[in-house]
Amino acid sequence: MVAGRSLFVCVLLVIAHSSAFDCLSGTTILNSDRTATNPCVGSNNTECYFKCNDGFIPMGRHVCQTYRSNNVQIINQSFYGGRCDRLCHHNAPPIGPLQPSSKGLCPSDFAAPLRYNSSDANGACMATLCGTSDQVLGVLAKSSYHLWTLARNDRTGLYLDHYDVVHPSYAKQAWGQAAIGSTGLGLVAETVALSMGWIDLTTYQERVLLTLQTLAGETRNITVARNSHGWMPTFVDSNTGRAANPDRYSTLATGLNTAGVLFVETYLRNTNQTDAVSKRIATLAQQLYQQVEWTAFLCAKNGTIDVDGTTIPMILNANNTVGSALSPVEDDGFYSFFEMHYTVWLVYHSVCGSLLPTQCTKYPRIAQLWQRWQGRRYHPNQSYKTYPLLSIWAAYLVQLPYYMTHSFNSDTTYQALFHNHWQADWTYFNSSDYNAGTQGQYGLGAGPTQRWCAGTGYESDNLHPDDPSAQHCRNYSPYSVMGYLPTQPELITGHVLELAAAGETSLVLPDGLGMVLWRKSLVNDSWVQGYGVTMVDFAAELFGLSTLWLGPSFFQNHTNHFRHR
Repeated sequence: MVAGRSLFVCVLLVIAHSSAFDCLSGTTILNSDRTATNPCVGSNNTECYFKCNDGFIPMGRHVCQTYRSNNVQIINQSFYGGRCDRLCHHNAPPIGPLQPSSKGLCPSDFAAPLRYNSSDANGACMATLCGTSDQVLGVLAKSSYHLWTLARNDRTGLYLDHYDVVHPSYAKQAWGQAAIGSTGLGLVAETVALSMGWIDLTTYQERVLLTLQTLAGETRNITVARNSHGWMPTFVDSNTGRAANPDRYSTLATGLNTAGVLFVETYLRNTNQTDAVSKRIATLAQQLYQQVEWTAFLCAKNGTIDVDGTTIPMILNANNTVGSALSPVEDDGFYSFFEMHYTVWLVYHSVCGSLLPTQCTKYPRIAQLWQRWQGRRYHPNQSYKTYPLLSIWAAYLVQLPYYMTHSFNSDTTYQALFHNHWQADWTYFNSSDYNAGTQGQYGLGAGPTQRWCAGTGYESDNLHPDDPSAQHCRNYSPYSVMGYLPTQPELITGHVLELAAAGETSLVLPDGLGMVLWRKSLVNDSWVQGYGVTMVDFAAELFGLSTLWLGPSFFQNHTNHFRHR
């Protein structure tokens, strides 16, 4: 009896030990070699490698982990993250040069697959299109531009804040919410399309001219809202121009919009377009640039606009008092870096021109603003592991300045910090905070998300290595990956092709006219898109991909607005 009791206690101790340290669930993976006779075994952070059966492809890393966010226990001491997706056995419709595969595998001469969620007689599966690597990348790039055309109001030339790909009917789109910043990015998207040969010069001129005329108040029955200093709101109605919130004007959105306007003018000048329409576009671009009173930017401590102030506001009220989102000078004498870079850059050049800050004596605070802003790149105050960073915020924080400002994309120090941002991002996803990073599964981005795991419907992902619950829905954003292409093109191109081959992030555009890669959750693979593709976030997908053909110099050359002034 004593021996039996000892054996019973021993068994209990073994079970208790296993429960405390090992993952006892998620140990098998359907349609793989991880079965009841060959289960995953291990403790926290142990990765279980697996091989899918024929006719299936692997997705994700299967790792022993526990994860809780937004007061929800999402993973509880379980192997999680890996699965085997079935390949469809039907012919998908071709897209451009990409041809369907009836068995889900691609022949050696068209070995690059582009997959997407579909179904056949046996249920859910991954449909496969095949082509060369260049063809897959080309389809993704051209599709990215096509989405911009869908998000454009063709009567006014304004671009929507977001476009609902899942429910693509005209009536489902939020035509009452155009974004001023996205409209600036849309102008750059049109310039990329012309340079890639997707549209001709006449079409380009017609499209950008209408947009500039609308912004300048020359389109019938639409007046884009501005305050008395020329600052525009973040959102306006794409049909009327009325502000979504008539008491809020955005220095951030106005700066991004103006950067796009000047991109068009500089492109036409650089490509020696001297016809009457191009001259009209250039005149409108300068008119819009000068319509903003750039000296009315800084604010004083009492919350009023003051050319001798030192605080940067993101939002101004209708009465020109400061609304919210203030950025003061930090204790080390520099500003914290964020995407306001393009506005600060325009403020400085509008006031000081080609003068050095020490020579710009008429507006000493604005000269000091630029010195304190630019000084941050030599004194980065954030880091992740061994990487000095401008910020811990998502990829857009460095990618929008890269694609929209010469002061960033032509500066070797900023380029090095841009590279660090990518390395930190990829490393973070490979860590136990995400247990991802393979198959292109990384990319801190902003965009729609799920309320149950994030507590909000839209958010920006950040680096939070010291908070194991701050990854919320563990979203990863392919457009952020593609936005980094200029810094490591060969390696990141491989990551993009891996994303295309996996198919999890693919969204088929209306009428099957293309396919884009969009944000996905690592904790809920059934979540698709959210309320729509937010265009300001999505811009990096087109811009990054375009550098594979146009080169980074395309953005460096056509953001160099002030060399002749």
